[in-house]
Amino acid sequence: MKIKEWTLIAIAGVALCCAPAACQKWGESDPPAGNQKNPDAQVRTVAQLSFDVGSDIPGETVALAGGATPTIVEDAQRGGGVLYQNGGYLRFKNPLQKLYVAAGASVSMWVKMPAVDTSGALFSFVDESGGSVLSVTKSAYLSYTGANGTFDVNPGAAVSDALIPDRWHFLAISLTYEGYAVYVDGEKKYEAGGEPNAESAAATKSAATKSIAVSYASVVELLTTVSHFYLGYDGASSEVKEAYFDDVAIWKNKISEKDATPVKGDEPLPEPVYLNTFDASNDAQIVGAGTFAAVDDPKFGVVFQNATGGTRQNYLKLPSNVLSHSTETNEMTIGVWVNAANAGASGAYMWSPLFTAYGAAPANNENTWPMLALQYRGVLQVNNSGWCDFTDAQNVNGANALYHDATDWLADHEWHYYTVTLTETSAKVYFDGVTVNEWAVDGNSDGAVIRGLFTNGADLNYACLGGNQAWNWGDPDPGFMFDDFAVYNVELTAAQILSIIGKKK
Repeated sequence: MKIKEWTLIAIAGVALCCAPAACQKWGESDPPAGNQKNPDAQVRTVAQLSFDVGSDIPGETVALAGGATPTIVEDAQRGGGVLYQNGGYLRFKNPLQKLYVAAGASVSMWVKMPAVDTSGALFSFVDESGGSVLSVTKSAYLSYTGANGTFDVNPGAAVSDALIPDRWHFLAISLTYEGYAVYVDGEKKYEAGGEPNAESAAATKSAATKSIAVSYASVVELLTTVSHFYLGYDGASSEVKEAYFDDVAIWKNKISEKDATPVKGDEPLPEPVYLNTFDASNDAQIVGAGTFAAVDDPKFGVVFQNATGGTRQNYLKLPSNVLSHSTETNEMTIGVWVNAANAGASGAYMWSPLFTAYGAAPANNENTWPMLALQYRGVLQVNNSGWCDFTDAQNVNGANALYHDATDWLADHEWHYYTVTLTETSAKVYFDGVTVNEWAVDGNSDGAVIRGLFTNGADLNYACLGGNQAWNWGDPDPGFMFDDFAVYNVELTAAQILSIIGKKK
């Protein structure tokens, strides 16, 4: 979904204009005087760039030595034109210059980078005559050089790890008097505040200004005084190299968490490698007493209604190759809508499985390995050419959160979206797009191996939705309703999961 381009306007009494061949489309002005108590503190876009195919590129495109001039190319996932840079950058007049801001400023954009390069400046505010510059890399390394000295703040790899190569991400950064925050796909990944020099061993002050208290206020001052904004370069030596950009926005004041979250439906979604909506032809086989049934809600239509009770007796057997598509990506996402309206009281299914997969049907009412078990209560287990129990110690919070009985996430008998994402070193469980459990492992140690799920996924050819508990555990098959079971051969982001939910509801 492309954002509509904005027209030229005046902001806070300052007219912004440029030559027709090098002019960006600007954002909204402040609203007329009315009930607002402090219009200077309101969040508002002052520049918004949408790179439609066939349109002029707003601003001036520049090729660096050995590089190419940025161009507009068509991108199927973004649904239109995007800016492609490879050894070049885009520059235009700083829309914040001479603009009073009460709380700072923010920058947001869609960005995709083929390679992991955390050293290049993703964007910068540059004074082309005086040498002042503020640059931010995609790992959120912030570098300031200005009238009050210099400082750097570097959170390390925490943010760059969230920007997966060759995928579109929505990045939003707020820069305020108190500090700065970084959001990736709607999730806050980093926040810094206080005295910036205390946050980096590399932070320095020049001898001439060492007595001046360098603070984030210096950042805000620079944002409203320097002459230009650069996309993909810092004006000196740091370039982002190869990257794609879309819907770049500069905001007056601190961006809200809502504005830092992609608009529902705007997130590029990969095609699932397997999808079963249960509405048309169905390649799944009912085991036991479950049924395909129509529900009153037209958004869900026909669903799989599993039978209540029994152990390893009632479930939906999916095609044998459903987990065999991640041999090259080494990533996987499984998602499904779930409703417990016909499953009885919470205590009837508090230990039940949601999805399981094995190398064969149960024998003597028992299962063995290879296996994958996704438990309804929010935990999981894999044993397939290596194993991982996703223990409390491996949980990033130090303990697994359990969602059953008194914390039953299905107790309201409404539809909820369950998602699990898996990589070689991580796993996350989401309820309705919110992370409820997350694990980090080294991927190699005994009890910390997930990759067999990808390299040997074809061995898990007996895949079951809604039951068939692991091992010889006596937990019943739950009488849940299911819809839109999907498998992806990539790790979906939280924003993409929210997009799936938004499109359904």
